[in-house]
Amino acid sequence: MTESAQYTPPLKPSKSTRTVRIPDSLTSVRGYPDKLKIYRIEASPFWQVRCFENGKTIKLSTETTDKQEAVEFAKATYNRILHAQATGKALTQCTRFSRPA
Repeated sequence: MTESAQYTPPLKPSKSTRTVRIPDSLTSVRGYPDKLKIYRIEASPFWQVRCFENGKTIKLSTETTDKQEAVEFAKATYNRILHAQATGKALTQCTRFSRPA
């Protein structure tokens, strides 16, 4: 190594890039609206669900690494959203502030 050459450490992903979806992982759920997707992020081994509804983005972890189980979870989540809307219930059960410690 010459004196002018400098060591550059390998780049680590920043915390902010770890929560961005992995581009090739974004998948639509067949038979459901295009606003329902599953995807992966670097920060988690689990598939995530994303759905846009009433101007809000709902994101949940499927807590599974199996893609087919993630698709089934996404379908069930979408059906729960539709049921909540039809019955006038809130889309989320609790907020961070009301969640028991």
